[in-house]
Amino acid sequence: MMTTARLRKKRLWKKNIVKFATWNILSWSGRNREIITELHNFKIDFCAISETKKKGKGTASIDDYILAYSGKQNEERAHAGVGLLIHKKYMNNIDNIEYTSERIIQVTLKFPQAKWCLPSLYVPDISKPKEQREEFYEDLQNVMNQIPKDALLIMMGDMNARVGNMPVAGVKQRVNEGEINDNGDLLINFCSMNSLRMNNTFFNHKRNHKITWSDSRGRHSMIDYIITNRSIHPSQILDVTAFRTPDIGSDHRMVIAKFRVSAQLTKKRTPHSISKFNVEAFQDESTKYLYANRLSEKLKNITLTPSDTTDLQWEKIQDCIGKAAEESLGMSTVGTNASQKINAMVYTRN
Repeated sequence: MMTTARLRKKRLWKKNIVKFATWNILSWSGRNREIITELHNFKIDFCAISETKKKGKGTASIDDYILAYSGKQNEERAHAGVGLLIHKKYMNNIDNIEYTSERIIQVTLKFPQAKWCLPSLYVPDISKPKEQREEFYEDLQNVMNQIPKDALLIMMGDMNARVGNMPVAGVKQRVNEGEINDNGDLLINFCSMNSLRMNNTFFNHKRNHKITWSDSRGRHSMIDYIITNRSIHPSQILDVTAFRTPDIGSDHRMVIAKFRVSAQLTKKRTPHSISKFNVEAFQDESTKYLYANRLSEKLKNITLTPSDTTDLQWEKIQDCIGKAAEESLGMSTVGTNASQKINAMVYTRN
């Protein structure tokens, strides 16, 4: 029989496991419900999605997940596009979202133990000009330069890179296909320069659980990766596996990684609010006119004497400004805590 101490240790062992995934979905439109269903089935906490073809940038709420996305401008043809799906239990831990381009988005989360930086990537494929692919890595390096050294970095996405099976100390192991392409060289150099680890290459699974892309002609390769920095010890990375069971009509497989990391959730705080002048009303010309008249009337009626100090005179003028604003603009109530800030970011619903 298992002792109480061992049961407690086992529960703690499971509690600290967080599941990350990356998946090229080919398109978000028309597949969003299927994608969310698969995330539920595999109990995914964070999923980087690429080739979303979703225009614009922002956040959206769908079932138990928040989608942060970055794509082409609305007037441009839809292609590329990246996003990160975050389980809503982490909503109050979201600190910042950086929309770099239609190929790079990064979500930062704050936990008591550490800050997490989660870039979601979609690297231009090998058919694109080399200048475009090199420019991508320049943009990514600029993102890397802003990440604190002690932050946990978990970089996920479709890298379109075949990295070969020659080991590079601390960067990659031999558990991979033998072929290497130009994008593979770019990725290896980038990881070497930034002391990053390609975790897929360290787990010796069967071929079906290593390859991340295949087509009807029987071609296959490992081109989707989950990459970490040195702030995450290799012993914390329990597994990285490609699964073909999730099926949404994509030629890519979902790659899932299990990490043992402490992720203490931030509890929702009691809402606090403050009142402020409804300055948005100034967009109406009649409101501007009303405010100017009210302020003029009140300033005419105040008495400023030579004996008044400068501070007292300013108090009287401030009082006139405040009363004129309240009468003409009205007041509105706004929230001040962090959770309301995140809720405000989720401004669309799919």
